[in-house]
Amino acid sequence: MNTSFVCILHIDTSTPDKTRVALEKNGMIKELIKNQTFHSSETILPLIETLLLENKTSLSEITEISVAIGPGSYTGLRVGAAVGQALGFVLGILVNKKSACSPIHLFYGNDPWNSEPR
Repeated sequence: MNTSFVCILHIDTSTPDKTRVALEKNGMIKELIKNQTFHSSETILPLIETLLLENKTSLSEITEISVAIGPGSYTGLRVGAAVGQALGFVLGILVNKKSACSPIHLFYGNDPWNSEPR
């Protein structure tokens, strides 16, 4: 594999009314946005599949995953993080510049339970 080749999958499920996925490949960014009235958990995987098919890209070509960390919807952020980490783990690639086994610290806004230092 060419070490200079970069193909980044971006996942953003921070808003309750839309899901955004983007593919950064060869310096070009292609994105799909799905406006929805239901949960991002129902749209995220089909949206990723469509994005990859439209750009003639296989999962094995993805070199890194970037997941939006917030602020945003509690459930939405967790859906994006879970999908990103699962794909990163299976593909053996970094998620938000860390091992897929590392936690993703999400920011839910003014959440008193968020123990992540600012």
